[in-house]
Amino acid sequence: MDNKTLRFEAARVSMAMHKGQLYGDRDYFLAHVLPVATLVEELGGDDMDVAIAYLHDVLEDTDYSQAELRHVFGDEVWTSVIALSKIRGESYHDYMFSVLLNERACKVKKADTLRNLMQSMKEGNRPRIIKYTRQLAILNQVEIDLED
Repeated sequence: MDNKTLRFEAARVSMAMHKGQLYGDRDYFLAHVLPVATLVEELGGDDMDVAIAYLHDVLEDTDYSQAELRHVFGDEVWTSVIALSKIRGESYHDYMFSVLLNERACKVKKADTLRNLMQSMKEGNRPRIIKYTRQLAILNQVEIDLED
């Protein structure tokens, strides 16, 4: 499957799997997943990055299986979505380490965090604003350290 097709198939699967889920009082796909994917593209992500963005919550929040994800989308997408999926009982440190080791996952996590920060700011949710501001600082600091 070429990357353009991959991107559209990822959007289709994500929309179907998140059907009926809410982000606050709005449709989860339209209110969260689509804006994260759009932000990834706006920040220079390619079609595969956008596909991963569409799928970034599908393992955590739906019944979509790792096996099906790997079969349909291949190893690179599968590996990145696994890195973005916090496993029950996994520490925050271990989760962030997994994200940071995967360049595509890191790109999507930045967009996801930025989107969550923006939503938290709209809601005036100070604890979440602090959480997502710190998370962005970690993601950006590690990138700066790696470049040095």
